[in-house]
Amino acid sequence: MGLFTTHGCFHASYTDFHELRSAIAEAAGWDELDKYVGYRGTTPYPDDVLTVLLGHSDCDGEITAADAGPLADRLEALLPQLDDRDGDEWSPRAQTRQFIDGLTLASAAGEPVRFL
Repeated sequence: MGLFTTHGCFHASYTDFHELRSAIAEAAGWDELDKYVGYRGTTPYPDDVLTVLLGHSDCDGEITAADAGPLADRLEALLPQLDDRDGDEWSPRAQTRQFIDGLTLASAAGEPVRFL
């Protein structure tokens, strides 16, 4: 069991996905995700393309092809702020790189990234 997406963006546990999104939010200067609507809080999301990922359901739905490119660009800009744990393949930086690569594939193909 776990979270799978198309285009190879992500394949791991729901907990890992939450930890990845939390690391991305921190790198972007957002508050803890639990403060936002859709988690446990009441704070509205910032006007940022990251909302497409950080506010997304972790078990279904999709990221549209139109959002995939801008989201990949935004994540790319955050890579230097993400921990790479000495090159660990499960580091937030490595997992974000994988997500960027999948978003780029989806955008180029004109296809959505589906959460399965």
